Amino acid sequence: MAQFDVWEFGAKESAGPMVVDVQNAMFDALATRLVVPLYPLKLSDRPILRLNPVVEINGGTYYLAIQEIDFLTTGI
Repeated sequence: MAQFDVWEFGAKESAGPMVVDVQNAMFDALATRLVVPLYPLKLSDRPILRLNPVVEINGGTYYLAIQEIDFLTTGI
């Protein structure tokens, strides 16, 4: 998993089925990755753009939930 890779995580029907890896390559040897959930942007959503950047991935519009940043164990 490299920095800024996007990975499906969890069930498709969940609110945030994808995460983006934000960990610097300097820490590749660790058995964890620092990830941020990606949520599909809905018309009713009002993300704080400085905190929740909006991105397009494979034709879909998502926002990064920086406030939900977490570690993912990779099993290295």
